[in-house]
Amino acid sequence: VKKLVLLAYAIKLDGKREVIDYRVAKSESEADWMVFLNGLYRRGLTGEQLQLVIVDGGRGLQAALDMIYPHVRRQRCWVHKLRNVVKNVPVRYRLECMKGARSIYLAANKKAAIQRFKEWQRRWTTLVPKAVDCLEKDLEELLTFFQEDPKIWIKLRTTNMIERLFREIR
Repeated sequence: VKKLVLLAYAIKLDGKREVIDYRVAKSESEADWMVFLNGLYRRGLTGEQLQLVIVDGGRGLQAALDMIYPHVRRQRCWVHKLRNVVKNVPVRYRLECMKGARSIYLAANKKAAIQRFKEWQRRWTTLVPKAVDCLEKDLEELLTFFQEDPKIWIKLRTTNMIERLFREIR
C-alpha cells in the first residue's frame, strides 16, 4: 500500500544523517506541512541551530516553512529540479543539455557554478528556453549548499536520500 510520508532528517556537522520525525499525511499541502513542522517546533526544533532546509520545491512545504522557519536558508533539491528541467528538453538534446546542467552543481565553488550556469544558459537558451528558465528561476536556492562545508555538499544538494530510504523499506 502506497502512503504519503512527510519526513525530516538532519545532516549533522560530521556528515551523518539522522531521521528526526515523519508523519503519514493525506497530501503535501501547506496545512499538512504546517501540522508536521509545528510538531517539530513544539518538540524543540525552534530553528536557532537549524542552518539549512533542503526542499523539493513543493509549494505546500515552501509556504509552511515561510511561517515556521522563515529565516532559515533553503537549498533546492537538484534531483527534483533537473526532473523538471528535462521535461522541457526534446529527447534529441537531453543527454548533452542535462550533462551541462549537472556540471553546474559539480563546480568547485559558487562563483564557478554561476559561470557554468551562464555558459549553459548561452548554449541552450535559444533551443530550450523553458528548460533554461526553469533552472534560472531557482538558481540561487540551488547553490545555497556552497556556503556549507565542502565535505557534505553531496548530501546537501538533494532530498533524494529520502526516496532511497523509502525504496529500501518496501
